[in-house]
Amino acid sequence: MGKHVRTLIGEGAPPPWVPFGTRNASTTKVDTSKRSMDVAKVQQNTEEDPEFVRQRRAAIDNLLTGQKSKTQTLAQQNVMNGRNVKKCFEQTSQRVVTERPKTASAALSSSTASNKPSNMAASVEAIKANSRLPEWAKNQIADEPTAEDKRRGQSDRKPPSKPGFDDDDSRPRRGGGFGRNRRGGRGRDDDDGGEETRPSKDVTLFDFFGAKPASLTQKAQSKPQKIDPKPKYIPAPTVAAAAAIVASNQSQVSSAVNKQIFEFEVGDQVLARYYEDNEYYPAIVMSIMYETQKCSIMYEGFNEPENLNFDDIEPYEEGYYDEQGDYEYVQQDKLKEGVPKYQNNEYQLNESVRKSQGEYQSIPEMKLRILFLTNAHNFMSQAAYLMLKGMGHTVMIELALSSEQMEQVATELKPDFIICPFLTKVVPESLYTKFKTLIVHPGIVGDRGMHSIDWALLEQKAEWGVTVVEAAKEMDAGPIYGTQNFPLDTLLPAELTKSKIYRNHAVPAALKAIHQAITNIVEQVQPIPLDYSNPAVKGTLKPTMKHSDCAINWECDDAKTVVRKISARDSNPGLLDDKLFGERMYLYGAHIENLIKTPPGTQGKQLLGQRDGAILVSCNGGKELVWITHMKRATNSTFKLPSTMLLDRDRLATLPYLTIGFTTVPTNATFNEVYYTQKGNIIFLHFSFYNGAMSTTQCQHLLRALDEVSEIGNAKIIVLCGGSTYFSNGVHLNVIEAAEDKYDESWANINAIDDVVFKIMSIRNKLIISALQGSAGAGGIMMALAADYVYANSQIILNPHYRGMGLFGSEYWTYNLPRRVGYKKAYEITEVCLPVTAKQAHEIGLIDGILSEKASGLLDKIQDISNALLSSDQFSDLIQKKTQESDSLFYEKLAECRSDELAKMSENFRDPAYNAARHAFVHKITPLVTPWHMKCLGRDKAIRVDGIEFSQRCQTNISLEIKALQAHAMEAGIKSRPPGLACLLVGNRRDAALYVQKKVIQAVSMGFSSHVTEIKDHEWKTFNKLQDRIIQQINHWNNDPEIDGILVQLPLPKALDHRRILDTIRLDKDVDGLHSYQLAALTSASNSKFSRLSYICCTVRGILEILQFYDVKLPGKLVCIVGASITIGVP
Repeated sequence: MGKHVRTLIGEGAPPPWVPFGTRNASTTKVDTSKRSMDVAKVQQNTEEDPEFVRQRRAAIDNLLTGQKSKTQTLAQQNVMNGRNVKKCFEQTSQRVVTERPKTASAALSSSTASNKPSNMAASVEAIKANSRLPEWAKNQIADEPTAEDKRRGQSDRKPPSKPGFDDDDSRPRRGGGFGRNRRGGRGRDDDDGGEETRPSKDVTLFDFFGAKPASLTQKAQSKPQKIDPKPKYIPAPTVAAAAAIVASNQSQVSSAVNKQIFEFEVGDQVLARYYEDNEYYPAIVMSIMYETQKCSIMYEGFNEPENLNFDDIEPYEEGYYDEQGDYEYVQQDKLKEGVPKYQNNEYQLNESVRKSQGEYQSIPEMKLRILFLTNAHNFMSQAAYLMLKGMGHTVMIELALSSEQMEQVATELKPDFIICPFLTKVVPESLYTKFKTLIVHPGIVGDRGMHSIDWALLEQKAEWGVTVVEAAKEMDAGPIYGTQNFPLDTLLPAELTKSKIYRNHAVPAALKAIHQAITNIVEQVQPIPLDYSNPAVKGTLKPTMKHSDCAINWECDDAKTVVRKISARDSNPGLLDDKLFGERMYLYGAHIENLIKTPPGTQGKQLLGQRDGAILVSCNGGKELVWITHMKRATNSTFKLPSTMLLDRDRLATLPYLTIGFTTVPTNATFNEVYYTQKGNIIFLHFSFYNGAMSTTQCQHLLRALDEVSEIGNAKIIVLCGGSTYFSNGVHLNVIEAAEDKYDESWANINAIDDVVFKIMSIRNKLIISALQGSAGAGGIMMALAADYVYANSQIILNPHYRGMGLFGSEYWTYNLPRRVGYKKAYEITEVCLPVTAKQAHEIGLIDGILSEKASGLLDKIQDISNALLSSDQFSDLIQKKTQESDSLFYEKLAECRSDELAKMSENFRDPAYNAARHAFVHKITPLVTPWHMKCLGRDKAIRVDGIEFSQRCQTNISLEIKALQAHAMEAGIKSRPPGLACLLVGNRRDAALYVQKKVIQAVSMGFSSHVTEIKDHEWKTFNKLQDRIIQQINHWNNDPEIDGILVQLPLPKALDHRRILDTIRLDKDVDGLHSYQLAALTSASNSKFSRLSYICCTVRGILEILQFYDVKLPGKLVCIVGASITIGVP
């Protein structure tokens, strides 16, 4: 092979496939002029040693394969492309031409500088006249195609007879690329070849919108993106001038500027992108068209030119074929002796420009192990987790349950440092002295205390912020690692609530502050100590806010003051009032009423009306009015509910219902949960429900609004806006928890929201767009997917799953979700119970695009897109397509999906797991351990189940329950007794006797009365008599009122009839669950007549209790059960 290649290359002119100016391996000199005389001066007549060649090969390979950073790549290309270096630093224009110049521009420099060809004919003649062009280029530039060309076609070359060589001249091809059949033309890059799962749409909204948002044009890449081969060269000596040049180069306005951007001339050899395989091949520049930002090039092996964009042209890299026939690039690092000045100055100037523009972030690529300690995995914690995970860090999450538990977890996981995104507990000194611990505090620098946002809103601060401090002895007084402020004085009054400030402003600021803190830690930047003597430190230590600090004076406080006080305490804990309703109540959700005039003689704190669950109250001596939407009784085991649900029924009946239309906009004027505005042919339907929860009544209210807007004749597009903080979170769990029959209310609520979703999907003569201004979860996301298009802002977080509440879900998700993301992805995102960012949702197809950074700009963007769509010719095609899809099969499929979903939901609503999960969520019950779906995040090892801890908790709970039962019996006048547990031991097995002994010890310690009867099998002459004795004992216990549970210790002697013995036990006393009816009930439906009497085998029950203890959700999971015994495996 080597000899053959050397014979082909020879000592004379290089063959057609060898790049300009290169020699074979035996040549002692190499021409390195390329485009820069400065480089040529350094390397002219330089001997080329083998080590030099090897280094050059390696460097160019690294450059092409992208193994260097972008900055290094651009800097090295500065060296390789001499023309750019010369342009950048304006060196002398003298060109030193060596024995064999590499580019045609060297020969044409004098002619093209004064009179460059302006058309293709002139370009062809000028290029053909160049004596230094390679033969393949001259031969391919012909005035008329030959007969052979016409027969074979422009791009139809014969396939090679052997790998790596062409048939016509046996030339080795560079990676099989030069001689590739190029039939088929150019087109867009192929995706990764995966199965298309999203429904095909002939058109998207952005096809009619002039400039697509950048976030929508950035699709998930299956291949590494090409590094820009043309860096923006900065000739100016100052940063300010450099920035001006960068801006000038980026604007493609004048041909003069465009000419500076394109760095090649007619006749230059370049590498040009070929779109069929997205690779680069040698070509000649035939002509340049600055007006259209294109150039005409001719590939090797072609006889007709093609037009490419400027961005598809790269500088040519020299190379040669080695003895194995492989193409090798020549490295330019050896030239560093003549170029480092240019490279260093260029690099430093680029870095200065980036820093001055605020675009430079010098963050070393270091992957960290970060532990979250948090009270709950709330919006702040989820957003921080997703950001850090997106940066490549490993993030583990643990609920901060106690000081001992926090330290134990940290010692076990050994994180690089700890972040507390939402923590109200004190971090133990033993923890933060071992591990660097950062506290995310929702206050400006210097602010300290529990109620930071409360004080900021109550005192009407103009600006607030978030600070990341290191844990210290004094709370929030540690060194500062990052801080980020945001304005408050520019917000509308409706946005100045504690919950909205936290979610819409504090969380985005916290993400920036956390990012800054991690950067400082990685770069070993020392934190700033808190110094109150510094005038820039405006925060102070604030005490815990008391009831007296924000109490409402209903006779003196005006409506704005009342709303400000309630808004400052919104979310948690609420504003405590003991004068308005005759009992202590926490108040939430205050709105000013300006449309209703107070009746004459009205006094303060009078209840004047009701609307959509809210109550109208007078203030300021009866001159002004305020709506109170939600309340909570100031007693234990209570939770937030619509105000009308907590008001006495007799008193509520005296309050008139103050109706309002859907066209009344409530901004700073009144309270209206559902309303719409019309702008031309576009309807914006708002439904801002408190915390995004939608009760049965609220769903019915929204359905009436949909009925109204769907009948508006000139409305062609309906935008579902939700609220600014929440789009929707599905059913209203608080209202369900307060209902007398929780199953009935759950069933009514899910059917009501299904009716809303069905209505959205049934509007076929209008286009429906969901605008996710705020976050969404569970059924709220599925409701949004019922629209034709779904768009969001970049700050939202979606939780598209139901499993955390033990539900299968409805809202037609089994129809809409797979149509967008595919069945496999739909199953994954509904089972893993993890949050999803807007960017991730867009990448997987859950939403159609991200239009704005914040909620405030989303609706304006959608309005612009909608107007562009309405003015296009394609809108009618979209409506026609929707109408054609509305056949009987469409509605049959919807009915089938709804029926299947509701059948599963009916089972879920009766499941104790759902009721327990709902109760814990509504009452804010802190779990005993970190839930499994959070605990497993970021861990690369199996999670150890602590059976001892679980057993101790169970025994304690059972003891407390027994004592409570005895206390209730005494209160009812019933004789108190301990529960009786009887155990039958048959045979002489020592292991069984030991096991029974342990049962007795534990039972007595928990408060049971234990009874054990031993029957020795050797004392009976026949097994029939032994069996009769066993049955006799069981029947005795069946009739004994002091015995509440019967256990038969297994295994029994093999000769006995096990099934007859176990079936003798009374069902209500078969606590081991081994009766035939008990086992049958396990495999039957939940409405079996035996299901209410069923006990689960103790081992199985223990396993299920452990899974529930760790909050492992089994529905939908694939479970492997090892063993099939009647007592464990089968149950």
